[in-house]
Amino acid sequence: MHLQHGGMPNAGRIRFRFDLVTGASVLLMLAVVAASAYIRASGGIDVQIARGVHRATASSVALLVSALMALAWRQPRLRVAASAAFVLMLALSAVGWITGTAPPPAAAFFNQSGGLVLTALLAWIYGRAAAQHPAAPDRKLALAGFLLAGLQAAFGGTLAIYLPQASVGLLIAHAVSGVAAAAAVAALGWRYAACAALAPALGMVSVVLSVAAAQAGHALAGALLLAAAAFAHARARASA
Repeated sequence: MHLQHGGMPNAGRIRFRFDLVTGASVLLMLAVVAASAYIRASGGIDVQIARGVHRATASSVALLVSALMALAWRQPRLRVAASAAFVLMLALSAVGWITGTAPPPAAAFFNQSGGLVLTALLAWIYGRAAAQHPAAPDRKLALAGFLLAGLQAAFGGTLAIYLPQASVGLLIAHAVSGVAAAAAVAALGWRYAACAALAPALGMVSVVLSVAAAQAGHALAGALLLAAAAFAHARARASA
């Protein structure tokens, strides 16, 4: 077995780097989503720090996704997903650069939904790479949780961009679908339950406290729920 410096096998060293890059990308994308939600909820007022965080984390994600593309190129089961993440990252960067700090609704929706898709895709890649670990979740339940979390994210994004003053009926529907998505993800195992519990809890806080920080927390919890569901789906699919 070929060893690199420090006695770590070459394959293990590559795997460690891959996990590190992918995991860091997911965490940074969560920060991007939260910062973006804070800026939107603040109406662009006194958001210099949030814009700085958004810019720094988004730039870091661009670098890490480029590195991920290079690392995954020789791994057939991850190459397509990594390529999709790379293309989506380029599209988000281009739209962000063209539309600037005051994007029209269509561009804002693309940025938000694209950011959530990229977060889920990176979490899926991370779960796929870690699929040889034991205790993979049930495949059908993981798929159901992933679909429900994705629909909930799309529903929430539509309300945030196009219907910020939504009716009570729509808000109740959003809350019910959020609880359903959280329950499905929580059913995957205790490791997923904490992520699942945050989404409805912070959603309730965002309704009671209509402040930018609460809205950012709600968006972060929703993105984390989607990432957890994507991770579980990838592990379940690879181990089936």
